[in-house]
Amino acid sequence: MRKLSTLILFLLFTFQMFGQGTETFDNFDATGSSYVNGTFVGQDGSTWTYTQARGDYEITGKALMIGRNRSPQSEVYSGSIAGGVGVISFNYMQAFSSNVNLNLYVNDVLYGNVTTSGEQSVIKASGDITVNVPGNVVIKLINANNSDGQVVVDDITWTGYSGGGEDMPPIIGTVTRSVKVPLETEDLTITAEITDDNEVTSAMLHYSINGGETVDVNMTLNTVYSGIIPNSAYSDSDIITYWVSASDGVNDEVLSPLTSLFAGTTDIEILKTLDDNGAAVYDGFYARVLGVSLADGDTYDPVGNTFGYLMGSTAAINVYYNGAAYPFVEGNSYTVVGQIDQYNGLIEIIPDDVNTDITDNGVAGQVQPLVLTLAELLENPEAYESMLVGIVGVTKTDGTWPAEGSNVNLTISDDGGTTTVTFRIDKDTDIDGTPEPTWPKDVVGIFIQFDSSSPFDGGYQLLPRSNADILENGTIPVELVSFSATALDNKVKLEWTTATETNNSGFEIQKSTENSSWEKVSFVEGRGTSTEINSYVYVDNKVSAGKYSYRLKQIDFDGTVSYSSVIEVVVGVPVEYELAQNFPNPFNPTTNIRFSLPEQANVNLTVYNVLGQEVATVVNESLEAGIHNYAFDASNLNSGVYYYRIKTDNFVEVKKMMLVK
Repeated sequence: MRKLSTLILFLLFTFQMFGQGTETFDNFDATGSSYVNGTFVGQDGSTWTYTQARGDYEITGKALMIGRNRSPQSEVYSGSIAGGVGVISFNYMQAFSSNVNLNLYVNDVLYGNVTTSGEQSVIKASGDITVNVPGNVVIKLINANNSDGQVVVDDITWTGYSGGGEDMPPIIGTVTRSVKVPLETEDLTITAEITDDNEVTSAMLHYSINGGETVDVNMTLNTVYSGIIPNSAYSDSDIITYWVSASDGVNDEVLSPLTSLFAGTTDIEILKTLDDNGAAVYDGFYARVLGVSLADGDTYDPVGNTFGYLMGSTAAINVYYNGAAYPFVEGNSYTVVGQIDQYNGLIEIIPDDVNTDITDNGVAGQVQPLVLTLAELLENPEAYESMLVGIVGVTKTDGTWPAEGSNVNLTISDDGGTTTVTFRIDKDTDIDGTPEPTWPKDVVGIFIQFDSSSPFDGGYQLLPRSNADILENGTIPVELVSFSATALDNKVKLEWTTATETNNSGFEIQKSTENSSWEKVSFVEGRGTSTEINSYVYVDNKVSAGKYSYRLKQIDFDGTVSYSSVIEVVVGVPVEYELAQNFPNPFNPTTNIRFSLPEQANVNLTVYNVLGQEVATVVNESLEAGIHNYAFDASNLNSGVYYYRIKTDNFVEVKKMMLVK
C-alpha cells in the first residue's frame, strides 16, 4: 500500500497523457547490508537487473543502493521499454562519507550525471534530464567510476518520446585518469566522455597545483576526449585539482565536478591534517603512502577484511579494506595507493583493490614503540594516532578481563588514576581467554581513535597486538636516539643519547681497527628504568693516528644484550673543512656522515628531501676541531634521494645520498 494513492493518480494521469513510466523499487526484494545480484519485475512490466546492490536504505520507501568498489561494478538497469523516452528524473542520496558521481545511460549512451559533495543522508532530485530517444530503450544507472561513493536511488520516472525538442547543452559523464596516483615522474592523462544532441565544439581540461594558477589544456576532440597534465607540473605531496569543461557553441559552458588527489608519494603526516572539528581535510583524496607495517595482517581480523597500520617518516596511518584480507608482515615496508577516509575519527587509507594497490617492498625492520606517559600521549593525541606506543608501569582501573571470544574495553592508568586511557582487547588476538596479568605491567599497542560524533576529539584507545605486548613491569627496552664519535688530539670522544631505558644495566663500549675483531674498551652504567632523555659521554684516550670503528653493547640486568649501529672515526687533526660522502651509500636504514673541522665551530648538519624540506637535524651545536662521525638513522623516512648539508660560520657544503628500503 506504500505510495499507493499517489501512484494511482500519478500513473493514470501520466500514462494517458504522456506515456510516462515510473519505478519505485517496491518489487526489489533485496534486504540487509549484503551486496547481491538479481532481477525483479518493475512497475513498467519489464525485468530490471541489479548487480552488487543492497536494499537496507530508504528514500520515500523501498530503494536500491548502488555499491562502491564492487566486483563486478554495481549497477541497475531496466528491461526493454517500448515507446521511447523523453525526460527522465529520479531521487538519489549519498549513503556514506564518499561523494556521489552517478551516470544515467539510455541504450548505453550517456545522457546525465548527478553528484554530491559531503551531503550524506540528504535526499536530492536529479531534475529533468532530457533524453528524447524513440523506440525500445533501456535505462541504466551506474557510478561514473567504481570508486565513487555508494548512492541510494528511488522513484525513477520518465515521459514518452516527444519527437524532439530544444537544443540541449553537452553532458560530461565519466571523467577518468590514466592512474589513480601518478608518480612524480609520470604524466597524468585525463579522459572524459562528452555527448551532445548536436555537436561538441570545445572541450577543455583545467588543472591547478596546490591551489595555484589554473592551467587550461585543449582536449583532443573525439568520442572520448583527453588531455595531459605533465609531470613537470607537480612533485611528491603536491595536490592536483582538475576538472573538464565542454561547450556546443549554443548553450552555456558546462563543467564536471572538481577532482583532487596527491601526486607522487605523500608524507602520512600531511594526509592526517584535520580541521577545527577534528575532521579530515583531505577526505576523499587519493594518495600514495610508504610505511613499515606495525602488525601482521591477521592480527585484528584473520579472515575477510584488511586491517593494517603503517609507520611513515613522522606519522602512521590505518590501512582498511572491506571484503578481502591482505597478508601484511610486521617489519616489512609497503607502498599503498588508496583514498583517504575517516572512520569514527580514525584516518584511513582505503585501496580500491588490495591485490593491485598494495606493494610489498620487503623487510625494513620492526618498528620499536615510542615510549610515553599517558599524560604525554593525551596532550597531543592526534600526533600519535595509529603509531606503536609503549607505556611503563600501567595498572588497570576499570573493566573485566575478557573471556575467550570477547572484545573488551579496559581502563588503564600510569599515574594512579589521574590520567587514563581505554585499553582495547580485540577478540581476534591471542589475549582474550588468557589469565588476567598481575598489575602493574608495561604495555605496548597501536594508538587508535573511536569517536562517533563531531568534534572528533576523544575516544582514544591503546590496542595491543598480542600477549607479547603485555610485559613485565620495567621491560620496555632502551631506545637509543643518537650515537656519535669525534676525533680529537690522540683521543676519541663518544656521545650517545637514549629516549627511554628499561632494566638497563649499562653500555659496553667496543672498538675495532681495520681488519681486527671487536674489543671491550670500557663499561658505562645505565639509568636502570627511565622515561626521560639521558645523555652519555666517554673519551677513549688509547688511540693513535688511524681509522677506528665503535659500537655500543647495551646490557639489561637479566643479561639480554643488543647492539647499536657502527660508527667510524679517523684520528688526526684536519687542516681544512671537509664533508665526506656518507657510507654506505645507498643505505638502509643507517649510514655514517663524516666531516672535518680544522677549528672549533658552530655546526649545523641537516638532512633535506628533494623538495628542500628539512626532515632531520643531525647536529646543531658547537664542536671542537677534529674529524667527527655521526650515525644517521633513516628508519622513519621513505625510500628516495636526500641531501645532507653542513653549515658553519666559514663553510657550507651539500652532498646527496640514497635511501633504499
